[in-house]
Amino acid sequence: MTWTHEHTFTFTASAARVFAALTDPSELTQWFAEHADVQARPGGRYRFWGRRTLGCPSEGDATQAITRFEPAHALGFTNSPRKYSQPNG
Repeated sequence: MTWTHEHTFTFTASAARVFAALTDPSELTQWFAEHADVQARPGGRYRFWGRRTLGCPSEGDATQAITRFEPAHALGFTNSPRKYSQPNG
């Protein structure tokens, strides 16, 4: 099964600042994931994992890749969680 999820946000920060927060591994680990590995280019790695990262608790589970890379404008990436399980109920 494949699906697309798109978000549009409005921030008080500049587009360049937001893009840096999304593509700099040291910034991603401050607010988003315990670990991050980013190869900032189309087709590059955009891997994040850790204890609180849905579907990617370990480095081996992190298989995300950049699908769209437009500095200060747009970022797209794949995310195929390997160990996602639905809650009971």
